[in-house]
Amino acid sequence: MDNEKSGEILPQSGSEKKATVRSSSFFIEGEAVGKLKIYEVDRAYTDYLRKFDDRIPEEKAHIQAKTRKYVGLLFEINSCKYFAPLSSPKKKFKTMKNDKDFLKIEGGRYGAINFNNMFPVHDDAIKNYNINAEPDKKYQIVLKKQAIFIRKNKDNILRNARELYDLMTEDNEEFKSERSRLEKRCCRFKLLEEKSKMYGSSLSKV
Repeated sequence: MDNEKSGEILPQSGSEKKATVRSSSFFIEGEAVGKLKIYEVDRAYTDYLRKFDDRIPEEKAHIQAKTRKYVGLLFEINSCKYFAPLSSPKKKFKTMKNDKDFLKIEGGRYGAINFNNMFPVHDDAIKNYNINAEPDKKYQIVLKKQAIFIRKNKDNILRNARELYDLMTEDNEEFKSERSRLEKRCCRFKLLEEKSKMYGSSLSKV
């Protein structure tokens, strides 16, 4: 069976240790570090969040020949679903270094995971994504390479996401300078969590 057909990334076979994520529960689609899946997020939702945080990146349809969907990873932190966007390959990635909020995929050859741009996502905005149905064949190949990398490195990916979240949301004097360095480029997680909860009700008023 082709496991990439639905965008799903299944665990590797054999014994595999689960990521240690402090005392908090960390689940992916209801299963503790069981599997990661690539999803699409509705553009109306990202437009909504951008009203409260301009760090939510915009789709650059005027630059790209085809409008890219908001594709990324879905996981859960403290009972809140989070979405981390996947970036396509860029020349600048070759010289950039991995950081707490940024992880290159195969050295940047197949893009990167932008943890700084991860944001809470409302159930109404989550859309299943079929990699094999992607009409842009070059982009489809990139997505499949990204899926392989994610499957192999899922524990580290989840740990990075959790550690960045804790760093940016906990008032710890020990990490104040590090938090200050990153806060200009990271989304405002706590604020967006509150706004995400209000998304369904905001739609009903339209």
